Amino acid sequence: MARVLRAHANAMANILPFLILGFLYVLLGAGRTGAVIYFGVFTVARYIHSVAYVAALQPWRTVSYVVGLLASIGLIVQVALRALT
Repeated sequence: MARVLRAHANAMANILPFLILGFLYVLLGAGRTGAVIYFGVFTVARYIHSVAYVAALQPWRTVSYVVGLLASIGLIVQVALRALT
């Protein structure tokens, strides 16, 4: 049970910032295709990460975390570019 609670806390710590970035991305007039790609990749990565976290599956936990992180970084870059232009 403790592992499930840690997985939940980890998910909340990563999902909330992504939701804020996603909201900004949409508010700044992002295209639908980009949104679907970033949001889809992040969502799938987080699902895999949660399962891998609870089941203690390495290296899948790390790989899925990195994929989600890269989606977040890509979104940060897109939001910054849109905000500056």
